[in-house]
Parts: sequence; structure tokens; C-alpha cells
Amino acid sequence: MDNFVKTLIMALVVLGVWACESEYKAPNELKDLGWLVGHSDPIEDTMYVSIGNSVSFLDLSQGAESHIWSVTSGNYFLNEGFDSDGNLYEAIKSKDTITSNPSAHILFAQLGSARVRFYNTFSDSVTKIETMNIGTSTIADSTGTVFDSELDLWVMDTTFYFRVFDTLKASFKVVHGTETILSVGPDEFPLGNPVEWDTLTVEEGEELTFIDQSDQGNPTGRLWKLRGGMVTSDTDESVTVSYSDLGYNVAGNIRVERKGRFNDIPLPEDSVVKVIPLVVKVVESTEPINYQEEIALCPNGKIRILLEVSVDDFMDQEEFFSVSYTNPHRGVTTQVDVPVTSVSLVAGKGNLIEISVEDPLYNDDDILVTYDGGSIRKRQRKLQYFTDILVSTPSNIELNSIVFGFEGNNIDWEYNSTALSDGNHVEASNEQVSAGNSSLKIISNSAPGWKKVFSPIGIDDFYRWTSGTYNYTIRVYVDDRIGINKVYQRVFNGVVDGDERSYNNNGYRLLNQLIRLDDVDPGDIVSGWTFLSSSIDLETDPVENGFHLTFEVAPNSVGTLYIDEINLVNENNRP
Repeated sequence: MDNFVKTLIMALVVLGVWACESEYKAPNELKDLGWLVGHSDPIEDTMYVSIGNSVSFLDLSQGAESHIWSVTSGNYFLNEGFDSDGNLYEAIKSKDTITSNPSAHILFAQLGSARVRFYNTFSDSVTKIETMNIGTSTIADSTGTVFDSELDLWVMDTTFYFRVFDTLKASFKVVHGTETILSVGPDEFPLGNPVEWDTLTVEEGEELTFIDQSDQGNPTGRLWKLRGGMVTSDTDESVTVSYSDLGYNVAGNIRVERKGRFNDIPLPEDSVVKVIPLVVKVVESTEPINYQEEIALCPNGKIRILLEVSVDDFMDQEEFFSVSYTNPHRGVTTQVDVPVTSVSLVAGKGNLIEISVEDPLYNDDDILVTYDGGSIRKRQRKLQYFTDILVSTPSNIELNSIVFGFEGNNIDWEYNSTALSDGNHVEASNEQVSAGNSSLKIISNSAPGWKKVFSPIGIDDFYRWTSGTYNYTIRVYVDDRIGINKVYQRVFNGVVDGDERSYNNNGYRLLNQLIRLDDVDPGDIVSGWTFLSSSIDLETDPVENGFHLTFEVAPNSVGTLYIDEINLVNENNRP
């Protein structure tokens, strides 16, 4: 026989793209398929598929002596022309695990690992052109048959590997205090009629904890939709709702999802939504209203009290507050009363009381404030009286240590996009540390143009921050700053003009340009670190979600810079 090469075309396809079967409905799409098929050695890549789903294979080889499809036990071949939208189990052809049909439609009904083997024999060697359709793309490769001397035939033997995932199901529980008040398992499907659900009565401000216990089907995440109050998160495994909406509230639902990739292979996407069969009746609290955290003296000289809930508008409450101070640093050892001139809510903040006094108070004063019971309330709940509470002063206010102390090696600072494209880098590092466990490491190359490093929003306790004069401090490691002689620090503060934000420097108002490293005196460098400080004036109260810091590295600077312990403090001591 003349030597020749036969061409075998073996396509792993969805039958929906098989032109000869124009009326055929595809069982599923191959959008999750992720490997090149048909090697003579077993294929190591694995496709993930959900139980109860099918995948269709088609052998278009020409001139084969025999062809066989086989599948591991517990999975089934389906009849030709089966309805992919129907009950696939009713379309099972037989319980045989082998077929000689050119096409193989396989229902995966067994959890765990599964294998599909494609075995063809030929009288002569052939070259195989392998193709695979993934969405609108086609991938192709070629290989040859292997001669089997015992059969005296040429063999094409390929195995496809699958992992079969279980059906995704949701389960959860609801906890009130230490008591589990509701538990819904994976095989429970609550009715959607709230009239038939249990009702739990809670007081305003009470909390419920919702815990996702889903396990079946290898879920990768969830989305809570909860009603009636403030939710700590909508994606965490365990979330808490603090209820504030008086009346009857349907608890909500949970959506459990499986998506993304595992071992760099796409997971079979799936999701399931399950209602939480609970009605939460919120009634007025019988507990008094308390203040939260510390009572604070702000840089504008006023005292602010943050309450746990918003209260009704009020007036004429000055007589119920008293303020006094001592200052041992200045020889004031007996309490000095300071007349209260006004008590009001901060505009737009129903839970933030601001107290103005007649005489100035200073950061080194020991200030006491008392409320002896007026008419500040929310409906029937009254503000709890308190006596001689020590006021926290601005010098105690610190920026978020994770964001501005770079702790935890988990930061969100970033270069501007232009600098990133030039190979610059910013990260939390423990290589050089002034305090704590890590600092901000800035790597600058020789690319032209200023490289800007932006901070995320990071000022905690916004109720404490007001207009005023602050001392800005920072520590910089300068030993390793080869060629970096100009790094400017900018502080930006967003300002609000009516309902629209008005900015004048890349979206934020530029407050000050502070630090230039080539002005550092070598004598001020200790163990590689220098302490830098500067004064900064905030003309308006900082805008929540509108305050950030930016470092700007000069053009053509090359080297590595470390920054740590950024802080803003208001140092206003009694003269």
C-alpha cells in the first residue's frame, strides 16, 4: 500500500454548532472548557461540571476501523436528539458505559472525578487535527496515532478528565444574642408568604446575626439582602443587622454563588437564592440613649458628643450641660467652670451634639463635661445623663494606623497609572520600619514626569475632625534614596458646594505642599530615619470620603524610599 497520511478531524463540540443538526438544541455551552484536546497521552487538565449537566462529544474522524467512547460508572450516555431543557435522566440511553456511536452525549450523574475516553483504531498511521470550540474561538493542534503491535493497528487514545460538582444549595442560621432563633438547612425551601413565617420582636437598636452555613456544591461566596436596619456587610459569611426601622420588616434573602476559578480552571457557575423566613417586628426601645466612644474636644474649640442613634431636633438645652477644666501644667489645680453658650446638632448629623463654651479650652486641659438630664430624646427614648466625663483632646486623635502606619502588610496606596506603566511600584514592606511591623515602600525609576502615590481614604472618627491648625508629622527613611532628592507631600481635602462637590486640584482642594527631602539636615537622620513636620491649616471641616494624602516623586529620580508613622495632630496648649 502506498504510504499516505489520512486526516482525522476530531472536534470536541457542542452539538448546537453542528451544522448537520440544525434543529438540535445544545445541552450546554462550552464556555468553561479550558484545554487543548486530543493528545495521545492522557490529558492532565480537568474540566469542572455540575452534577446533572451534560457535555456532548463528536468524532468526525474518517477511515477509522473502530471508534469507542467510554465513561466512568455512574455517568450515562443520552439518546440522540434529547431535549436539553427537559429531564435529562429520562433521556438516558442505557446504563452501558461504552458506545461506538460517532457522537457521545454524556450526563454526569456521579459526584467526584469522571473520565471520558476516546479510542479509535486505523489501518494506517494518520495525522490528527484537533479542534476545540470555546465560545466564538477555535483552538487547533495536530498529533499522530501510535502503532499497537498486538492489534496490528494504529491507535488514537485520548482521555478527558472531569470533576463533577454537587448541586449548589443554601443553608443559614439566625442568632439573637446567644440563641439560634432560625435554622434553614440545604434541603429546606421556605415558602415565600410572610404570613406563614415566625415573627420576632426586637427593640430599636437590637441586633440579629445572620450566618451563612452553605457547604454543598462548593460555594465561593454569597450576597445578603437584609432589611430593616444597618448591615455590617452584605458579603461576609457572618453579618449583623442593627434594627432601626420601626414596624414589621421582612428579614430578606441570601444568594449563594459559585463562580471564578480554581487551580486556574473556570468553575461551573451557579447561584441559588433562598428567602429568610422571618419577620422582624421593631418596637421602640425602652433603653436610654447613650453616647458612643469618647466625648471629644475638636480643633475648633467645640466639644462633640457622638450618640448611638439620631435624636429629634431640640433647643434650649444649655442649662443641662456643664463644662469645667483643670490644667496642672499651668498651675490650675481646682475645677474652673466654663459657661456653655450653645448646644445643638451638627448640620446633617442627627447623632452628633456640639457644645460651644464662652472661654477657650486647650488640648492640655483636663476637661470634664456633665449632662444632668434635659429633654434630648428620640421619641420616648431619652439621652442618658452622665457626670464628669473626661473629654478626649485633639492631641489624642490619630490617623488610621493600618492606612497611615502601613500595618498588616495590607494597604491600598497606589501609583498613578502613568507611573505604573513605567515600572514603578508601591507596597507595604517590613524591610525598613520606624514603628510597628511595616512601612510604605516606594520604588522610583528614571522615567520622566512626576510619580504620584495616592493614599486611600483613611481618617477615622470624622466627628472629631474640624477646621483648625494641625501639625503634620512623618518619618522618612533616607539612607537608600539614591537620586531621590525631591519628594513633595500634598494634603488634599474635598469641599462641598451645595449638592455638588467643587474641587480645584485633581478633584481635591490643595491645602499645602510640605516636604522636600533635599532640605534634610544629615544630622537629623537617626538609624536611617528622619522626622519631618510641618503646619497645615484646614479652613473647612474635612469632608468624609474626601480627604487623602499624595506623595510626588520628582522626575528622573531613581531609588527606593520608605515612609512610616504619618499623623496629623492639633497642638494647641494653654498659654
